[in-house]
Amino acid sequence: MNLRKVIGYSLVVISIPPYIAIPIIPFMGYEWGEIATYGSILYIISGITFYGGVALLGPEIIAKFKDFYNVIKSKIWNRT
Repeated sequence: MNLRKVIGYSLVVISIPPYIAIPIIPFMGYEWGEIATYGSILYIISGITFYGGVALLGPEIIAKFKDFYNVIKSKIWNRT
């Protein structure tokens, strides 16, 4: 695996913890303004690292995300 793919996958993985931490912020005892600020900062950091990783990985990761989305969508809509 070349360096571009390693950095790309690392950025995608790094984007997950800030996004997961967003719902935890309101329970940490901050004021409303601080909650909004910290949540926005975490969301922006997560987005920048995720899309940066996707840009480095290129079409192959987009195809994987599309396949994953189609599997999930088919499981949801085919439930009876």
